[in-house]
Amino acid sequence: MFTAPKADVRALIGGLTTGTRPFNELLGAFQALASLIYPVDAVGVEELRFFEQREWRVLSNALDPRHYTASAATTDERERLMSIDRSYFGGQVHMRSGTRTRIDECVFLRTIRGRPFLDYARHVIVPDAALDDSRAILAPSFPALPVLGFSSLTPTAPYDR
Repeated sequence: MFTAPKADVRALIGGLTTGTRPFNELLGAFQALASLIYPVDAVGVEELRFFEQREWRVLSNALDPRHYTASAATTDERERLMSIDRSYFGGQVHMRSGTRTRIDECVFLRTIRGRPFLDYARHVIVPDAALDDSRAILAPSFPALPVLGFSSLTPTAPYDR
């Protein structure tokens, strides 16, 4: 086990935070980066399934909980998720606190600093097959938000627009 003198730890934290962001924000940023390389869902499921759970973890660790609101999925949201993929959302997920049904663990990010979180989005990127449906869902509330298909991406897009 590695140990470090308290003075060294304090000096390290001081060096990281002097003239920068508060330590809690830096910690959130580091946790968000760690989330990019560590799956949130159970390891060993279908090869790409763990990607489906990454977005929330990245956001939850990157945001200060004083500045966002989130809540469990409403009945309508639960029904919509189940209609998208009943076997996935109805499946079991093993957590430290026990086994749960995945739909029961779904949490929706509602606002950031009092505004809908998509107010902060520059683009929404979806599979090409979901372009029309995604645009139809987003258009009433976010008409100016570009919805892009995966095939439109290049190594620098959409950030070069």
